[in-house]
Amino acid sequence: MKALTMTLGLAVAAMAGCAQSPQTIDYDLVTTNIKPYEYGEVLCHSVPMDVRHTCITRAMRHYRERVRIDGPPAEATQGPFAMVFSDGDFYAGRYTSDPFALAFTVRNASAQQCRGRYNAFFGDNMPIFKIHCDGGVSGQGNVILDLGGRNGLGKFKLEDGRDGRIAFGYAAVDL
Repeated sequence: MKALTMTLGLAVAAMAGCAQSPQTIDYDLVTTNIKPYEYGEVLCHSVPMDVRHTCITRAMRHYRERVRIDGPPAEATQGPFAMVFSDGDFYAGRYTSDPFALAFTVRNASAQQCRGRYNAFFGDNMPIFKIHCDGGVSGQGNVILDLGGRNGLGKFKLEDGRDGRIAFGYAAVDL
């Protein structure tokens, strides 16, 4: 009986740890407390399991070193942007933003490109990206800022059924 109780306790603890995953973030909020390992989970998604820990550790180290730097104000309105597809395809590029608009352009290793934008001045009433990728594939995405306001995570889904995660900001993405 004691072994069963201990096994059940470990299972509950494991599930609680998983509940903190970036997959459970409420993207309808403006900001949330994002942990450095959450950026690593997104960026290292397609890295083989035997080196994924090293990748996540590197991402966490980069975040901790970079977040302490009080960069110029422009770093709050532009920076690196990554889209990581669930199938492992990795797109990297840049974003620019202001309080009412945001746009990004990213490319993968095969030079395929995706662009996204929302702009309240042109009628977008929700901060949801309209995404257009090479080949005519469209979709939408949503992001949330970390508490510092200069980095964040997101998610996206394309009309062809592909989906994935987003990471952006100088501390979050080491491009």
